[in-house]
Amino acid sequence: MLKPLALALLTASITLGACAAPAAQGGTSAPSASGSAAPARSDRDRLTRADIDATPGLATAYDAVQRLRPHWLRVTGARASDGQVAVYHNNTRVGGPEALRQIAIETVGSMRYLDAQDASNQLSGFNRPVGGAILVSTLRQ
Repeated sequence: MLKPLALALLTASITLGACAAPAAQGGTSAPSASGSAAPARSDRDRLTRADIDATPGLATAYDAVQRLRPHWLRVTGARASDGQVAVYHNNTRVGGPEALRQIAIETVGSMRYLDAQDASNQLSGFNRPVGGAILVSTLRQ
């Protein structure tokens, strides 16, 4: 049977480990030098309006992806043979990553990334392999 001190230490370490896990997985961030907490990144495959609003200096959807989710733009490894990343704006294919430069950041409600397999399974209009897809949804007016 565990002694009371050993049991207390075990309970404390489990509790601290559980509290630390969300931060390591993209939960809340430590305060920045200015004292305010940086935005949480809970999902590598989504960008929300809150993520965008918390990042100054963005002019286009491309700027947001390049600064906040640059891995969306890279086609490497097994994906390299699949072709380039396709961009969909409000469910319409508009081209490759360069099409993001034509989408003003003020109009973006959210963005989502699909890997090559999910893009091929969920989207239509591919006459050649695709390396993934970025889906841009416009703010509702």
